[in-house]
Amino acid sequence: MGDREEIFPIEEDTNGCLEFMAGNIKNMIGPNYGFALIVYPMKDGKSGYCHYVSDCQREDMIKALRDQADILESEGDIRTDNVKH
Repeated sequence: MGDREEIFPIEEDTNGCLEFMAGNIKNMIGPNYGFALIVYPMKDGKSGYCHYVSDCQREDMIKALRDQADILESEGDIRTDNVKH
C-alpha cells in the first residue's frame, strides 16, 4: 500500500463500486470517449479527498479536467447544445 492510500484510505465497498461503475460507463459510452469518475466524501458541507477511476492515461485525464474546470469557471456551465439525446 502506498503512502497516499495509508493517509487517505478508500473503503473496500467504494473501490468495488468504482470498478463496477467504470465497466458500465465504458460499455455505455463506447470506445470513442474517455471518462473519469470522481467521488469524494462530504462531511459538514466540506468535501474530502477525492478518489477516481478512469480509462485514460493519467496525463490525458488531468488535462481534460483542467480544461473542463476552465470552461466551468468562465462560462458557468457545460455546453450541451451539441449533445444528441
